[in-house]
Amino acid sequence: MAVAHVNIALSGIEFQTQVPVSKKPVATRIMLPVVRAFTGAILNASEKMVRDMGRTASCKPACGACCRQLVPIALSETYEIRQVIEQMPEPRRSLILERFAQIVKTLQTNGMAEKLWEPGRRSEQEIDDVSGQYFSLQMACPFLEDESCSIYADRPIICREFLVTSDPEFCKNPTKETIRPLPIAARASAALMHLDDVPDKPYLQWIPLTLALEWAAKNPEPPPRPGTELLGRFLDCLGKEPESPVPPAMRAG
Repeated sequence: MAVAHVNIALSGIEFQTQVPVSKKPVATRIMLPVVRAFTGAILNASEKMVRDMGRTASCKPACGACCRQLVPIALSETYEIRQVIEQMPEPRRSLILERFAQIVKTLQTNGMAEKLWEPGRRSEQEIDDVSGQYFSLQMACPFLEDESCSIYADRPIICREFLVTSDPEFCKNPTKETIRPLPIAARASAALMHLDDVPDKPYLQWIPLTLALEWAAKNPEPPPRPGTELLGRFLDCLGKEPESPVPPAMRAG
């Protein structure tokens, strides 16, 4: 195990930290605690910036409107979600699996499953259209219970970045005009997605959360890579301005 000393500037905000990272090959999902830590630090700094401007994040507990959006996650997170579910006791595990199965069936019935299988290959307009269609179906995330996330500590990176400063009431019917996303210094979610890049697929690698189990079942987890290499790649992508598949109403801007 090595300790990486990180000094990185994002949108004028400087981050300095020490990160324990394995020199040995590890699966990308093993890096998720590190990515979560960076996400938390970025959001804390971003929220402070917004407070200094007289605004605050308006997201509250039991406000699950955004949990009916199409939620894009990194491919490595699909294997993490599968493991989280596998570790659940019965009958909860079967209940969650049934929720996933019902959503997949609905997507297939509505002709959306094929469009969402390799969404990185789709145009921005196609993703905007299918995101709107997805939201119109009002399918709650399989982990949503009492309008709150039941796997909050293990929730995907992009879910952590879904914060708004506009009235939460607008989230029930979000538009670019009514939703005011929290501007953040960098999207760790997009940087994580780039860790899954492969030479023959030079587009952003992601999958909707609700297709995570389907993806993980049909695609073996990629070979491990040195943790130091993964961290370096993550930081390199984090320092850039990568594209992000966030649904249109939730994009920072």
